[in-house]
Amino acid sequence: MTAVDLTLGASSTRLVCVYAPVSAMGRGLFINMLRRSKILARGAIIAGDFNCVPDISKDVKYPKGSNTKYCNHHSGALEVLMARHGLADMY
Repeated sequence: MTAVDLTLGASSTRLVCVYAPVSAMGRGLFINMLRRSKILARGAIIAGDFNCVPDISKDVKYPKGSNTKYCNHHSGALEVLMARHGLADMY
Protein backbone atom coordinates (compact mmCIF):
# COMPACT_ATOMS: atom_id res chain seq x y z
CA MET A 1 0.00 0.00 0.00
CA THR A 2 1.23 3.45 -0.90
CA ALA A 3 -0.33 6.79 0.08
CA VAL A 4 0.55 10.30 -1.05
CA ASP A 5 -1.02 13.59 0.00
CA LEU A 6 -1.36 15.95 -2.97
CA THR A 7 -1.96 19.70 -3.00
CA LEU A 8 -2.75 21.80 -6.03
CA GLY A 9 -3.42 25.43 -5.22
CA ALA A 10 -5.98 25.48 -2.43
CA SER A 11 -7.15 21.89 -3.05
CA SER A 12 -5.68 18.82 -1.46
CA THR A 13 -6.47 15.12 -1.44
CA ARG A 14 -4.90 11.80 -0.60
CA LEU A 15 -4.09 9.24 -3.28
CA VAL A 16 -3.88 5.66 -2.03
CA CYS A 17 -2.84 2.59 -4.03
CA VAL A 18 -3.82 -0.74 -2.48
CA TYR A 19 -3.32 -4.43 -3.19
CA ALA A 20 -5.14 -6.67 -0.70
CA PRO A 21 -4.09 -10.30 -0.21
CA VAL A 22 -5.83 -12.98 -2.25
CA SER A 23 -6.38 -15.31 0.73
CA ALA A 24 -9.53 -14.65 2.76
CA MET A 25 -7.60 -14.64 6.05
CA GLY A 26 -4.93 -12.26 4.75
CA ARG A 27 -7.56 -10.00 3.22
CA GLY A 28 -9.46 -9.79 6.52
CA LEU A 29 -6.27 -8.90 8.39
CA PHE A 30 -5.41 -6.31 5.72
CA ILE A 31 -8.83 -4.63 5.93
CA ASN A 32 -8.51 -4.48 9.73
CA MET A 33 -5.04 -2.95 9.38
CA LEU A 34 -6.40 -0.42 6.88
CA ARG A 35 -9.18 0.50 9.32
CA ARG A 36 -6.74 1.00 12.19
CA SER A 37 -4.15 2.87 10.11
CA LYS A 38 -6.31 5.97 9.57
CA ILE A 39 -4.80 6.22 6.07
CA LEU A 40 -8.21 6.55 4.40
CA ALA A 41 -9.70 10.04 4.35
CA ARG A 42 -12.96 11.55 3.11
CA GLY A 43 -12.50 12.57 -0.50
CA ALA A 44 -9.41 10.42 -0.99
CA ILE A 45 -8.82 8.66 -4.27
CA ILE A 46 -8.31 4.96 -3.63
CA ALA A 47 -7.08 2.75 -6.46
CA GLY A 48 -6.35 -0.89 -6.09
CA ASP A 49 -7.25 -4.51 -6.06
CA PHE A 50 -9.09 -5.45 -2.88
CA ASN A 51 -9.71 -9.04 -4.08
CA CYS A 52 -13.37 -8.68 -3.08
CA VAL A 53 -16.22 -6.70 -4.61
CA PRO A 54 -19.33 -4.95 -3.29
CA ASP A 55 -21.71 -6.70 -5.70
CA ILE A 56 -20.70 -9.92 -7.44
CA SER A 57 -23.65 -9.61 -9.84
CA LYS A 58 -21.97 -6.51 -11.32
CA ASP A 59 -18.31 -7.40 -10.95
CA VAL A 60 -17.99 -11.14 -11.51
CA LYS A 61 -18.73 -12.92 -14.77
CA TYR A 62 -18.48 -16.68 -15.19
CA PRO A 63 -17.98 -18.45 -18.51
CA LYS A 64 -21.11 -20.26 -19.69
CA GLY A 65 -21.36 -23.65 -18.00
CA SER A 66 -18.78 -22.82 -15.31
CA ASN A 67 -19.22 -24.20 -11.79
CA THR A 68 -16.71 -21.76 -10.32
CA LYS A 69 -17.82 -19.66 -7.34
CA TYR A 70 -16.14 -16.38 -6.43
CA CYS A 71 -14.83 -16.25 -2.85
CA ASN A 72 -15.90 -12.77 -1.76
CA HIS A 73 -15.02 -12.92 1.94
CA HIS A 74 -14.76 -9.58 3.79
CA SER A 75 -16.53 -7.51 1.13
CA GLY A 76 -19.00 -6.31 3.78
CA ALA A 77 -16.18 -5.13 6.05
CA LEU A 78 -14.62 -3.28 3.13
CA GLU A 79 -17.93 -1.60 2.25
CA VAL A 80 -18.44 -0.45 5.85
CA LEU A 81 -14.89 0.91 5.98
CA MET A 82 -15.26 2.81 2.70
CA ALA A 83 -18.70 4.20 3.63
CA ARG A 84 -17.36 5.39 6.99
CA HIS A 85 -14.96 7.60 5.04
CA GLY A 86 -17.46 8.72 2.41
CA LEU A 87 -15.82 6.59 -0.30
CA ALA A 88 -17.50 4.44 -2.94
CA ASP A 89 -16.58 1.83 -5.55
CA MET A 90 -16.64 3.43 -8.99
CA TYR A 91 -16.22 0.08 -10.82
